[in-house]
Amino acid sequence: LESMHIKIPKNINLSKIDTIKYKKLPKDAKSYLELYAKLAIEADSLYDIPASITLAQGIIESNSGKSKMALNKNNHFGIKSGSSYKTYESVLDCFIHHSDILNRRYKKKVSDKSSYVAWANALQKNGYAEDPLYSQKLIATIKKYNLSRYDVL
Repeated sequence: LESMHIKIPKNINLSKIDTIKYKKLPKDAKSYLELYAKLAIEADSLYDIPASITLAQGIIESNSGKSKMALNKNNHFGIKSGSSYKTYESVLDCFIHHSDILNRRYKKKVSDKSSYVAWANALQKNGYAEDPLYSQKLIATIKKYNLSRYDVL
């Protein structure tokens, strides 16, 4: 299995992030947000991506951090390398890599960069996920947990 270490950009303030707490297992979406909201805000602020999108994707794709991939590979987004899922040294590495992927592959295709609805629709339209209801699930998750409160754009 491929292990990946992401070089942390110099402008991310790791002193704000208590990496010890990421060893805990979230019980539900609420505890997932308590653990990972700061990570999403920090990672997404590097690339001007709404943190609500990243958090909704993490809740959906990692079953709020309880999936085998999240627990065993620190991979909260189903990120692959070829046909294998990537293994990350830390959850922080995964979140930063995810934000970088959204920035490189999808950001140019988003009509309104500050709108989580525009992001959800662009991800759906441009093949981020195979699920035909993916954008609807993202938007519903964002609304259910009021994730837009984490957006800093």
